[in-house]
Amino acid sequence: MTDFTALALAQVQFLGGLGFHQAFLALAVALAWLLCGMKWRARQAAAWMPAYRFWVRFFALAWVLAFASGLPVLFQAGSLWPGLGERVGNVAGPLLAAIVLTVFLFKTCFLGVMLFGQMRVSARVHALSVFMTAMGLTLTLFWELALLAWTHAPVGSTWFNGQYYVDDWRTLLFDGLAPWMMLRVLAGGFFAVACLMTGISAWQSLRRELSESETRVCRLGIWMALASLLAWGAALLAQVPLLAAWQPVQLAALAGLWESGSESAFLLFAWPDPAAQVNLAEWRLGVAGWPWLAQQDEGTWVGLDQASGMLPPVSAVFLVARVLGLLTLVVVLALMLALWMAQRRGWQRMSAWPVGLRRVLAWLTLAGLLMLLLSLWLGEMGRLPYFVHGTITFAEVGNNLPVAGLVASLAAYVLVLGLGVWGFARMLFQAARHGVVPVRRAGETLR
Repeated sequence: MTDFTALALAQVQFLGGLGFHQAFLALAVALAWLLCGMKWRARQAAAWMPAYRFWVRFFALAWVLAFASGLPVLFQAGSLWPGLGERVGNVAGPLLAAIVLTVFLFKTCFLGVMLFGQMRVSARVHALSVFMTAMGLTLTLFWELALLAWTHAPVGSTWFNGQYYVDDWRTLLFDGLAPWMMLRVLAGGFFAVACLMTGISAWQSLRRELSESETRVCRLGIWMALASLLAWGAALLAQVPLLAAWQPVQLAALAGLWESGSESAFLLFAWPDPAAQVNLAEWRLGVAGWPWLAQQDEGTWVGLDQASGMLPPVSAVFLVARVLGLLTLVVVLALMLALWMAQRRGWQRMSAWPVGLRRVLAWLTLAGLLMLLLSLWLGEMGRLPYFVHGTITFAEVGNNLPVAGLVASLAAYVLVLGLGVWGFARMLFQAARHGVVPVRRAGETLR
């Protein structure tokens, strides 16, 4: 795959699909733990059971989207990058086997009971199935992120004679980027779920008074959004020293720093020009320095000029980071205003909140999911052109596919994924409008 256009199309298709899959898997994990909490709280307050019945259907849909989008990623890993397996098989093989085994076990033993067995088993058995489903999904996400984190920082392994060999699985799984990447993606998943909860509650309040169950969901959503956002930020900051050691160029691209030196202005916005290696239309903040940049020597920040021609797509990395930061600021301001309004006018009557605020919250329903997607794509773009950092590039393991075929497959892939997101959003608002159908055990009166 020597043609740049073909290489870029293959990268967009593979990394875009990978980010979509991991975003919905993180969403499913967060929803599973949310449902586990709702089941436990329903023992003390029956108002949580309608909330469980409402959100369990979206857990099922998120799981289906995650599973369905994961299969093409595996297929693309072999078809787009056929030279990869023989080089990383010693690392990827056991981790992929762990993923498949974990999915098979939890899907076979617990998922069916959780989704379809509530009226056929005791309450304790059903609660246990919800908990074990959450555990299984969490473990699946960890195996996936451990493999992905290893490609960013290949610790616990040795590159020898064109292949990677595992030296220490404990180091590979726990001493690299994997734990912090896991925390970051989990926090992003909980934040996405919290935005869904808050936005749907605001949308419902524009049409009618909220029930007790919906009010509880709204309160939980706002507090969960703020807490998960703090955890997300903490995980990002914890990753910085590791990124500075392994991928200093990614940090330089985020900062828009072309030349190494002792000073680096904090750029709020600019338009990077990779050809001239300068930033156009710079908008600098009156605060000097990016203290989290990598240092080549004491007091000298590492810039993009140290990449020796192995640059990521600097413009995309820089601009996506600014879009993500702006969206984060908007969501945080809306959440803080909602929290202030709740303290002032109470949680019980959300309809008394300003209409404008509730409309903004409703428009931000999918903002958390979008932020999670952008953060995942940003991390993957930043490690380009490497597939495994420092040793294997996308170009050297790629397949020589025609551009027309890649364009057609990418268009079809985007269409299918777009329909999946559209269906998820449509089902969400449809259920918010009409509610859920109560269920009952055999012999019980429908309530």
